[in-house]
Amino acid sequence: LNGNVLAMKHAPTHLVIASVDPAIAMQRLTGRSEKNDDAVFEKESFLRVLDERYKSDWFKKLFTDRGSQIHYLDTSPSIDVVKNSARSLLSNFQTLTTNF
Repeated sequence: LNGNVLAMKHAPTHLVIASVDPAIAMQRLTGRSEKNDDAVFEKESFLRVLDERYKSDWFKKLFTDRGSQIHYLDTSPSIDVVKNSARSLLSNFQTLTTNF
């Protein structure tokens, strides 16, 4: 697809992938009462396929071959833990860019 070609020509320096165990994602989804549209994106089988794909060697190679560094942000813990992890990750990016 044209968008994919453009994205690969301009691969990010840092790629952050938010990851969560599909079972935890499903638990969180069951707590949402305001949305019930049976979207494919909210099915555990689909979430498992995505989880495997984003963690696969071929996916990592697709970006690292273009100079991207891949970072995984585990969003399984509580929101406060995730916020702290995200801040720490972003802080590392700031350190990396100021050292140029």
